[in-house]
Amino acid sequence: MPRTQDSGLRTHHAAPGTQHTEPRTDNPEPHHGFQDSVEQQEAMFREALRRFQRREVLHGVSMVGPHRDDLVFRADGIDVTVYGSRGEQRAVALALKLSEVEFMEAATGERPILLLDDVMSELDPSRRHLVLETLGASVQTLITTTDLQSFSPEFLSHAALFHVQQGTVVPELALVHSSEEGYNQHKGD
Repeated sequence: MPRTQDSGLRTHHAAPGTQHTEPRTDNPEPHHGFQDSVEQQEAMFREALRRFQRREVLHGVSMVGPHRDDLVFRADGIDVTVYGSRGEQRAVALALKLSEVEFMEAATGERPILLLDDVMSELDPSRRHLVLETLGASVQTLITTTDLQSFSPEFLSHAALFHVQQGTVVPELALVHSSEEGYNQHKGD
């Protein structure tokens, strides 16, 4: 897939557990970050929207905006997105997601519902423990998994468990009360 031209709008982002992030330097236009005022960034954004509008309509894709930015996360000076293990990359993505939760709560006064898909699959046991400890009861979270063994018994005791059974979401208790054979077969899937 060919890369579309960047808008030139850049900001610095940081997530817990990372030293810092920096904008990509392969941008064909000059870097714009915190040194620009909000008004300057808004003007640049509006100009980029105007400049790319015809191409966006022609291609049916949005070519300008923060969704086009790439974040680079560094730990001890090393680019985690390139040199980090899958577990380290997942930990950085999770840290970013958790910082989004904190930001949204600060901005709205309400905690959002956190959706995590197979979050434990590539984390080592110490990071799994840290994730469960961080989540605790502080935020309503929907987590998908194929392996309940990744979760501590204490965490599971406070969780509402559901299974997808023949395309239907079924509460854990309904499975327990169904035929023992059917439940055991499902648990083996």
